[in-house]
Amino acid sequence: MLLSIVIPTIGRRHLLARAIDSALVQDLPADAAIEVLVVDNTPQGELRGLVAGYGDERLRWLHAPRPGVAEARNAGVRAARGSHIAFLDDDEEASRRWVQALLAHVRRGAVAVFGPVEPEFETAPVACPPAATRLYSRQIGAADGADVTPWHAYLGTGNSLFARSILPSEAPFDTSLDGLGGEDSRLLLELARCGVRFTWAADAWVKEHVPSDRLTFAALATRHFRNGQVRSLLRFRTAGLRKLEGLFWMGAGAAQAAAFGLAGLALSRVRPERAAHFRLRACSGLGKLLWMRPFWRITYGTPAASPAAAPAPAPTPLTVPVAGQPTDPLVSIIVVSYRTRELTLECLRSVVRETRRTPYELLVVDNASDDGSAAAIAAEFPGVRLIARPDNLGFARANNLAAEEARGRYLLLLNPDTVVLDAAIDRLVAFAGLRPEARIWGGRTLYPDGSLNPTSCWRRMDLWNVFCRTSGLSGLFPASPLFNAEAYGRWDRGSVREVDIVTGCFLLIEREFWQRLGGFDAAFFMYGEEADLCLRAARLGARPAVTPEATIIHYGGASEKVRSEMMVRLLTAKAELIRRHFPQWSRHLALGLLVLWPLTRAVGLGLAARALARPRLAEEARTWRTIWNARERWRHGFAAPLRSGPTSPPAPARSGPA
Repeated sequence: MLLSIVIPTIGRRHLLARAIDSALVQDLPADAAIEVLVVDNTPQGELRGLVAGYGDERLRWLHAPRPGVAEARNAGVRAARGSHIAFLDDDEEASRRWVQALLAHVRRGAVAVFGPVEPEFETAPVACPPAATRLYSRQIGAADGADVTPWHAYLGTGNSLFARSILPSEAPFDTSLDGLGGEDSRLLLELARCGVRFTWAADAWVKEHVPSDRLTFAALATRHFRNGQVRSLLRFRTAGLRKLEGLFWMGAGAAQAAAFGLAGLALSRVRPERAAHFRLRACSGLGKLLWMRPFWRITYGTPAASPAAAPAPAPTPLTVPVAGQPTDPLVSIIVVSYRTRELTLECLRSVVRETRRTPYELLVVDNASDDGSAAAIAAEFPGVRLIARPDNLGFARANNLAAEEARGRYLLLLNPDTVVLDAAIDRLVAFAGLRPEARIWGGRTLYPDGSLNPTSCWRRMDLWNVFCRTSGLSGLFPASPLFNAEAYGRWDRGSVREVDIVTGCFLLIEREFWQRLGGFDAAFFMYGEEADLCLRAARLGARPAVTPEATIIHYGGASEKVRSEMMVRLLTAKAELIRRHFPQWSRHLALGLLVLWPLTRAVGLGLAARALARPRLAEEARTWRTIWNARERWRHGFAAPLRSGPTSPPAPARSGPA
């Protein structure tokens, strides 16, 4: 009998070695053999060398570059040669007789076998020790050989064995659940409903290493919340009347959240540990209630480094391809610079520093900067594909030019006045894998002081939004979702959400879809091009979405030194968007209101400056008067005529010199 042991891994090198070692030293029955398949779920396949270093013919390395534990497990199933497949997580260490204990039940006819898991805490849990022990262990107290099918929701596939014949397909794990988790719970639920018996192997022990960052109260609460979400979600994904079970779990969750939440609050001072336990139970109930996708917490694929982890390798994606892998990158990162040398250099440094899991290439278009930007970029980043223009193409044309040279599956548009934080590009690419229907993806932007920069996304303009801008209602009530609807009111960008427009400072799009749209409309020199792109994409079924997990700093307006000129460009773009994307009946009214916007700002600021004797307000009023006086430059949008028909995509060949 050949047993295939599948170990999916997301790069936890120091733990993976323990898992591999424990699999290779198993005490095997005389008639059994094993193969160990390490499924490397890092986009660059960075663990190939570690596996090759064993020099053991029983050990095979597989690469599953698309992030997701379901993707990795499915790859292992497809490549497995054995009649039975066992799963061991990369943070688990199997006991010496693990395989022997599992196969003992296979010989008695078992087709799905599960064993106990004992947590090995990196540090003693302090937030709520009983909850941590219960959460990270699998000790259900059943006798060896017992039927544990009723406990399928508590089993999972870490430390499990399946006869290949009972798996529903070569890809039995649901990849749409990557990131949230629950792909194994769904498989077990389906198998149980098909009559498969789950057998308990009491002697098939494994240890699970639990790092300190998974023992905080916040981590425990997140895990309880996700477990609750999975419980309801799986019921709503079933067919027919079984969906009603989801309503039952939502009701149970609401009651659980209310009862345990109040109990936790009441005991918070007198019995804090008991209160913490109740608060975790409340989180589980809340998850059952809020199981919908906007409330998912994407955590798979972004593990925190443990103190015991080996040092991260130096970033090499610019010049050194991964051994044995295609040289084409997954993402082509495009930066367009204009007189922002130091900011551009810091942006590129942050990309290299923070992007460790996604194969990428960097393309920089320098729009005839006179501050030495091109030379500085070439000197510090020789691996960058630099396009130094003798003229200023503008933002839209420059991105189109770089996109024509790009080789990645995705294009990431990144402003030069940004700083990538906390693996933001890796996280954004992972998010794209979880939300393919969006077609366009964005993240969260902060100001340099760490406060929210809300310009990462916008609602599309409509007549009401333009009226609120012109009348000043959006400025008076910035947190109102009614009066400041274009900026989504008080929403702090702290949740996953579908949006109308993703800002071009941090915008991810599939290259094929970009080409289908014809890229940016070159009529937009600067500002508004991403709004036009997203609105055209929506007509083709795209549902742009943003995630708070991918966060960058965005300074904003770094290449525009004169505020009045910046606003003239912005208003020109807004006027053009109205002409192209507003219903015919509202265009003239919307354009009239837009023209009045700088006038109302100039008058209002002028009156405030006189009343409060503030020179800064007077200066602002003068700026807005300058913009008002220049209205003939921007009120009609662009000089180029409109395309024939509101849904016509722009012609793709638009990236040549202006």
